[in-house]
Amino acid sequence: ALTPPPGGGPVSTFAEDMRVGLRDLCGSLELSDVEIVAQGVHLPAHRLVLSLRSPYLCRVLRDLDAGAARPQRPGAAEPATVVLENVRAEVARCLLRYLYADEVPDLETRDDGELLQLAALARQCEC
Repeated sequence: ALTPPPGGGPVSTFAEDMRVGLRDLCGSLELSDVEIVAQGVHLPAHRLVLSLRSPYLCRVLRDLDAGAARPQRPGAAEPATVVLENVRAEVARCLLRYLYADEVPDLETRDDGELLQLAALARQCEC
């Protein structure tokens, strides 16, 4: 059984550490190896997260690797680039937040166009 650390602070759990770590990693350049591009805006992402959360993005990244002279590796100079055609940058940010943290920020303030585009993009990404 886990015992609280001295001082009675919360006990860290693997699941909680992963949840917080992934949420904090969203949008971070740290260890990023993929760029999502929407409306010319480049958003850093992480191949492992995208592949685990979206079967569609997993296939896209595998196809990019297959077409490359050599597959991208973590720490490689140039990240793989996934262009989301006709997708608003803010919608792409929302999708990434959902993939990393299982949440959609400010859902109630989104206009109908953003909500429809986000729903369509989520369906396409199979998430």
